Amino acid sequence: MQLWTDKYRPVKPEGLAGQSQAVEQVKAFLASWKQGTGLIIFGPPGTGKTLVVELLAKERGDFLVQMDASDTRTAKEVQGTLSEASKQKTLFHRGKLILMDEVDSMSGRSDRGGAGGIVKIISESRFPVIVCVNDMQNPKLKALKKVCKRVNFDKIEKREMSAFLGKIAKSEGLKVSDAVLDGLARWSGGDVRSAVLDLQMLSLGTKEITEDMLTSVGFRERKKVMEEVLLALMRTPSLNANRGTVRAADADPDDIFLWLESNLYRTTTDQTFLSDAYDKLSKADIFRGRVSNQQNWRFKAYMIDIMSGIASLRNGEFTKPAEMRLPDRIMLLARSKFRRAVTDPIVEKIGQNYHCSRKVASSDYMPFLMFMAKKGMGVPEELELSPEEVDALRKY
Repeated sequence: MQLWTDKYRPVKPEGLAGQSQAVEQVKAFLASWKQGTGLIIFGPPGTGKTLVVELLAKERGDFLVQMDASDTRTAKEVQGTLSEASKQKTLFHRGKLILMDEVDSMSGRSDRGGAGGIVKIISESRFPVIVCVNDMQNPKLKALKKVCKRVNFDKIEKREMSAFLGKIAKSEGLKVSDAVLDGLARWSGGDVRSAVLDLQMLSLGTKEITEDMLTSVGFRERKKVMEEVLLALMRTPSLNANRGTVRAADADPDDIFLWLESNLYRTTTDQTFLSDAYDKLSKADIFRGRVSNQQNWRFKAYMIDIMSGIASLRNGEFTKPAEMRLPDRIMLLARSKFRRAVTDPIVEKIGQNYHCSRKVASSDYMPFLMFMAKKGMGVPEELELSPEEVDALRKY
């Protein structure tokens, strides 16, 4: 199974959909680079931040040294991995590019000093250092901002996204209306990778994609609904309005609580408000716990009322987050422990057969397999999935 994200991967930086200006800015940085200065490329997932560095390294004849900050976190680890690479020349390439990806994913005590380690690498490196982040407002980037220039890879406009998807559809011999392309572009939220994967998923077993088929990828629209609910709770002071928003939303109040808890601090630097807001959320969490402990569903109404009144505590500014973050990983892992126990063996088989990381196997390949299993299309024979594993794909 070849993913269209690989098949239609641009071969030159100029081929990145909707990012021509940003690409030129990255090129300008590399052309005028001086030791001690780095570059931060920021923007939502799927907009080409990492890809542009890979393509420019190839175009320039540079050797790319790449590290994922979500895997290497402390200053000691960063320096141990990149220190020598940033100083030594390579025999077979014109030069080097140093890339640190997902730097804003560093969180917790284990990351202490990680950003400082990157700053030190930038100051000593004999080659350009580029870091990619999703959230430019992350406080961990404060030291990096002082030594780095910045380039914004913004969400792709719907018109450009539709045109890009149309070219792929034409190349694959698909009959797709403008309404379908517009729908996919809207659901993607500016994420090219997601839009292309959705188009490929809809094409399985057919050469014509209709508007009715868009409901099968509607999960991305649910995320958009969640974000709209959160923004209302974070900035609308009306208790009644927010209560109505929560109850009318196509989302579980428990999920809304977890998203709110994980994103509220990113809307302001007002410490007094944050202290009061999280104090109220802690009380909401008490009622949330009583729902399951006592099986008394009236407590959920109290939880909703407390969440709905959070914005009324605000006196200062409100900053809309560039990208809503998933709830804290520990909570998500606890809730999905059973599911992971069932799907982990499948993810491992995908990685072994298609030579990809667990992250790519889970985010890119698993949705296809689930879709195929639920539609009764069968799954690739080379994966050698058991009947139990295929049944698990149908359920999840």
